[in-house]
Formats: sequence, structure tokens, C-alpha cells
Amino acid sequence: MHPPARTLREKIEKGRPVIGTFMVEFSGPAVVGVMAGAGFEFLFIDGEHGNQNPRELEVTIEAGYQAGL
Repeated sequence: MHPPARTLREKIEKGRPVIGTFMVEFSGPAVVGVMAGAGFEFLFIDGEHGNQNPRELEVTIEAGYQAGL
């Protein structure tokens, strides 16, 4: 498991708060970097209602992984 995911899971299991957001309209690697820098611990990327194609989703997910989200 990705180390930040393990940390997030442990916080949730202990009842500690975690900070995240839902990305629909404004998404992409640059937005992921801004969110990670702002201290978010997780992001939900809406692949159903958002406007990203599969390749853009892949790049956005990889950016999240690289940013530790």
C-alpha cells in the first residue's frame, strides 16, 4: 500500500480528522499539486461528472501519487 494511504487509513481508524476535497470541474495535475501543497490529505476525482478523458485522469492520478495523496 502507498505509504500516505496507510497513514490516511490509520488516522481514519483512530477517529482522527482528515482533510480532503472532491474534484469535478477543476482538476488535472496542476490542481493536484496545489491541493497537496495546501495540506489536503486526499482527493476524490470525479470521473463521471468531470470533463476529463481517460488519459487526463491517468495523469491526474499519477500526480496525486507523486504528491503523496
